[in-house]
Amino acid sequence: MTRLPRLSLVAFALLVGFRLGGYTPSSAEEPPPDREQHPSFGHITFETWPTTDAHQDRSVTFFKYRTFNWRRHPDCEDPAIEKHLARIARGMIEGNGYEYVDSPDADFTISLLYRNELGVRSRPSRTVKVPLSDDEDDAVSISFDAVEVRGATADTFTPEVYLFVVDNERRAAGEREKAVVWSGTSIGASRVSDVRLTGQLLLWYMTDWFTACLPVSVYLPEVRLGMGWAVASTDGKSFYPMALGVFDDGAAKAAGMTWWDIISEVNGVSAEGKSLPQVRRLIEEGPKDTVRITVRRGRREKTFELPRPPAAPPGSIPLPPPAQPYA
Repeated sequence: MTRLPRLSLVAFALLVGFRLGGYTPSSAEEPPPDREQHPSFGHITFETWPTTDAHQDRSVTFFKYRTFNWRRHPDCEDPAIEKHLARIARGMIEGNGYEYVDSPDADFTISLLYRNELGVRSRPSRTVKVPLSDDEDDAVSISFDAVEVRGATADTFTPEVYLFVVDNERRAAGEREKAVVWSGTSIGASRVSDVRLTGQLLLWYMTDWFTACLPVSVYLPEVRLGMGWAVASTDGKSFYPMALGVFDDGAAKAAGMTWWDIISEVNGVSAEGKSLPQVRRLIEEGPKDTVRITVRRGRREKTFELPRPPAAPPGSIPLPPPAQPYA
């Protein structure tokens, strides 16, 4: 079966090179020519490309995963900010076809940790605790090397995000040191102090590496429309789907959609606060042969008519049921 197009926000990573068990560092690549500009989102601009590092246990077949849940990190300073960033992380993973479930029986669990400091120009070597259960003492540690923060000055903030994936089958079998099967970290320099906003950009760069683990036969209607997306927040409060990839040969590009379009309505129904599976249902279940997508682009609003994507082909994995918004 043809592999789904890979949603890519940045195609390189400057590695800080730690290893844990069977972890294999990602390889570094140069950014493609059309993405040489500094990454920005609304009024958020990083001083240069963030440093991103991702590690995966190559002995794990990620195609077996279908469901995931979230666990709070005990070292997070502000539960409200962590909850916000977890909502962004959940949306990105849902965007790749995985189902969020509020159950300990999920295939894998994600947790994250963030930091945001002023005037820091380098991150020291650091050992980070990864929770394996709700018991704060049930955790393993991962070591990260020191790294210079590119573009950082005495008056810039240094947002930093870590994301961890725990295989619950390994955890339940007592394989604690092998339970963390994927980890990523991203750090950058920005003049915006709100880590709820800068943190989501760092998560997007980081999870670009996670998309390499997609279940390739999942049918994603937005891909059939010619775009990739994730949940986004422009103000640190409300959440909407955002177009993070508009494919050159797709219906979205032909209709006039572009990167960073905020999808505010689908077929006249507000997309605010909805999970991506819920928005997918709006795409699939409209009354006509077309899908009406309303987007916000800066201060303007535009509506596009796109042909409804075809039904899922035989042999594809069905989409998960609509999930409830992150509480």
